[in-house]
Amino acid sequence: MDDFEVDDVVQRALDRLTLLAEATTALSSTLDSYKGLSRVCRILVPQLADWAAVDLLENDGRPRRVSVAHHDPSVLPVGGLTGLLPP
Repeated sequence: MDDFEVDDVVQRALDRLTLLAEATTALSSTLDSYKGLSRVCRILVPQLADWAAVDLLENDGRPRRVSVAHHDPSVLPVGGLTGLLPP
């Protein structure tokens, strides 16, 4: 492994650690789990994915979409795609 390959491996590891640190900060900066997860989606989308959605189960077992983020926010409908989902 030459120096260039080592530098590339180290840089990728630093990028992953930075992403993890940003997600940790987003989750720990609020007591509102919905807000924290929305922040994590906004962090992950440009760095890791084109879009992200977070679904959580309500106490009664029904799924609720709490956050949707897309790299091009204009493609999301006004009012978003959050709320109770069909079973």
